[in-house]
Amino acid sequence: MGVRPGRATAEHLNYVMTRITLVGSLLLTGVALFPTVVTVFLEVRDYIISRLFGGTSLLILVGVALDTLRQIEQHLVMRHYDGFTKGGRIRARRF
Repeated sequence: MGVRPGRATAEHLNYVMTRITLVGSLLLTGVALFPTVVTVFLEVRDYIISRLFGGTSLLILVGVALDTLRQIEQHLVMRHYDGFTKGGRIRARRF
């Protein structure tokens, strides 16, 4: 990427890791606060909804969804099927 070894590399890695950590922490905060926000805005006295949409269950659901998309993509690539998406890969996963 044009970053030389030494101090410049350390500063670049620090910059990148800070940005990644900030975004990740904000997303995890949102996941943790989601059940509370749902119960407050929907004025639910029963906490069934907050238990249903707890932070752990949301993380599991997102992980399963991403893994399922990855497996579908691998099967499509293995079968040389380019009709599902125009580029042959799912749009959000292009690099």
